Amino acid sequence: MTSSTKNLKNQLSSAALAGALALSALPNGANAGGPYQVFTIDPCRALDTRSGGEGFGRMSPDTSMDILVADTFNQQQGGLETCGIPFPEAKGIYANVVAVGPSGSGANFLTLYPFDTMPPLVSSINYAPDTAALANGIFVPICDEPPAPGTECDFDLVIFNGPSASTDVILDITGYVAEPPPI
Repeated sequence: MTSSTKNLKNQLSSAALAGALALSALPNGANAGGPYQVFTIDPCRALDTRSGGEGFGRMSPDTSMDILVADTFNQQQGGLETCGIPFPEAKGIYANVVAVGPSGSGANFLTLYPFDTMPPLVSSINYAPDTAALANGIFVPICDEPPAPGTECDFDLVIFNGPSASTDVILDITGYVAEPPPI
């Protein structure tokens, strides 16, 4: 074994020991499960703008679309009538978001965020025009409590399409986060 190989082996052993010590120093609460539980479901199409009805068609540049994903939702979204996501128990969803057949003048993005909140400064998926389809797995919170007294969550999510391209959008839900059922 060369001296550089021995040196590398010693460095890796030291790094592993340091990592184990750091993990053992975490307080017990750091390993706790938290107040929510992940529930997986068979993939369920909640939105498909290729077959959507009035107000749920192809997204033009610089537009947004309000959609429902919990409880029972609008058949005109082009997907199923329900994915079995409980409302108001669900606090967020796991999903695959797909940009289908984008066209336009440049690279673009979709951002999904809870209804009646400010959009985040990050995208959920970036895509280029003339790509057949591009998908990304995401977690996104949903509007589960009225944003202010006397108001309601009229929708669960907002999908915003950036300024450079139009696209069809598919949203397949694969799970959700909610408080665990009582034991």
